[in-house]
Amino acid sequence: MAIDTLGGDTAANEAKNLVAMCRAGRLHDIERWIADGKPLDTSAAIKRGRPRPLLEIAVETGFHSMVELIAKNETDQSAKDTALGVAVSSRRLDLVELLHTNGAQIRAVPFADVLLTWEPTLIGFFVSHGADLQEGRPFAEAFAAKVRTALRPYLDCRRLYPELAAQLQEQLDCALRHFCGEGDMKWVSLLMWAGGNPRSKGPCWGKDYTDDPECYTSGLEEAARAENLDVLKKLKPDPKTDDLSRILDGAAIWERREALEYLIQIGANPNDKPNGGSSALDTALRHLGFARFHHLHSKQLKSKYDVSRGLECARQLLAHGATWNPSEAYDVNSLRRTLLECEPEVTRGGAPVVTLSFVDPGQSSLAGFGHHLQQYASLLCWIGDFRFVYVADSPENFRKAEGCFDSLVRKRVGPAAIQDVVRFFERRRAWELKQYLQFSPEDVERLQNAGERYARPEIEKLYSAWASNELTNDGLHRALAQKYATANISFRGYLVGRTGSLLPVGTSTTTSASTSTCRSSEPQQF
Repeated sequence: MAIDTLGGDTAANEAKNLVAMCRAGRLHDIERWIADGKPLDTSAAIKRGRPRPLLEIAVETGFHSMVELIAKNETDQSAKDTALGVAVSSRRLDLVELLHTNGAQIRAVPFADVLLTWEPTLIGFFVSHGADLQEGRPFAEAFAAKVRTALRPYLDCRRLYPELAAQLQEQLDCALRHFCGEGDMKWVSLLMWAGGNPRSKGPCWGKDYTDDPECYTSGLEEAARAENLDVLKKLKPDPKTDDLSRILDGAAIWERREALEYLIQIGANPNDKPNGGSSALDTALRHLGFARFHHLHSKQLKSKYDVSRGLECARQLLAHGATWNPSEAYDVNSLRRTLLECEPEVTRGGAPVVTLSFVDPGQSSLAGFGHHLQQYASLLCWIGDFRFVYVADSPENFRKAEGCFDSLVRKRVGPAAIQDVVRFFERRRAWELKQYLQFSPEDVERLQNAGERYARPEIEKLYSAWASNELTNDGLHRALAQKYATANISFRGYLVGRTGSLLPVGTSTTTSASTSTCRSSEPQQF
């Protein structure tokens, strides 16, 4: 073959021609090239980036005879090892066997890369030819990636290499901790079937900080911290053999109320300290200082919403008999500093309940009262706790008035109202993203009305957190439900006496209208 050397570097042109012949599958030309004693080095053809050996390029073509010819004449060990990695990525067992026969080293390819191919025969070849089963925790990585075909090779390796049983078990447990935290019941079950131990302590896959022995964790602790109750129950924590106090403490760190409740129900002792105090309560109070921390707003006071989950955990522990008995004066001073960094509402006693009233003008029907409630229904649904006082000069309409109040106000409080504010958030974000084509003139008007209706600081904080992805949809629903889904609303009737004084109506109407928790699934239109 004639090689053009005019105006260029001869070595570079020859290398480019060699690569071109390889890519074109010109086997006989490559044979003549080798017979002429010319080198197989193609580095001169690469101006930028990593030089690619000719053997690697041949493997990419998948031409078996070409790979065999070049592999037999390649003298660079790194070129053979690199080509072996490419053959693994291509899932070509025939090329892997060929390269291994011609000197490629099995351990040059991370065994995790082999497992991630999902090819049982390829995995079996590497296992039987001395693959490194420990470096980089290959089985843990494969299990974390949910490679089902890695389960049988793992069990085979346990049987073939009993001297590696402890190291292989550690990899299995490492992946099990990961799935306990993720709440993946299927893979928790699979790995426990393979022999995983949810009580062993060690690193958790995907959490680099757990490589520190002081941060070792267990499957039980991961399930409690992530509040995956189904997984936690499957693991069957036992107060006789498991350190439930440590698990309870981990749940308190992450403010997992349901996990706390479950652990206490099965026998966890909240007062586990030698002085009779509760380490879990210490943890819950200590971590109030970390609630909603933001480096750009470090001086901003923490709101009641910011610390709500931590306070609820503390209340829950106290309800189960937990005692706060600090071991050091530092704990007391730290809590004082934390409370000073909170808004006054956090430490203030019970807020006064709003009282609203309606004076019946003396009409025979309740049309005016119903119209009044319809006008203010949206506002009433979002006030939270309040009293409603109905005043009339005759007791005839009290029972009907309460029924009207129930249908227009009480039944609209709860999930329906929460769904309405969620829809408002979604439409507001669409408008801010300038997706105007989604809006009709009526939609724009509804959006404006909703903006006026929800123009309150706590709603604005929730929207900012949700729009910036600091708060998930589930978190938004929980935050709204904490204040609004169980609002305490009371209806009281008062009769105007002859002297103008207000007398409470002493009938069954007043009794049935006492403070109650309202829930409804009736949708509220946005």
